[in-house]
Amino acid sequence: MTKADHVRAASQTRPHTCHWPGCPAQVPPAMWGCKAHWFKLPAKIRRAIWRAYRPGQEDRMDPSPHYLAAAPEASDWIGRMIAEGSAAEGPPPPEGRW
Repeated sequence: MTKADHVRAASQTRPHTCHWPGCPAQVPPAMWGCKAHWFKLPAKIRRAIWRAYRPGQEDRMDPSPHYLAAAPEASDWIGRMIAEGSAAEGPPPPEGRW
């Protein structure tokens, strides 16, 4: 199973909300966040998170050091966008399920 297949097949095994501040959406623990917020992140940050993600890390509770470095990049970017008042802007997410 590929990494993409693993994430697409992931189910809601425990409470896990989107990592976007204030978003209440429940997402499978294999996903960083809801589709709308994932696609608001710059592609560079999404790629860094995706490259660092290891299938099953959400079950083993052992994210890689690279994942732990990439995730704060997203939080920092979101914080800057909120401070600038532009966090709600950006392209709409692509159609369809992941």
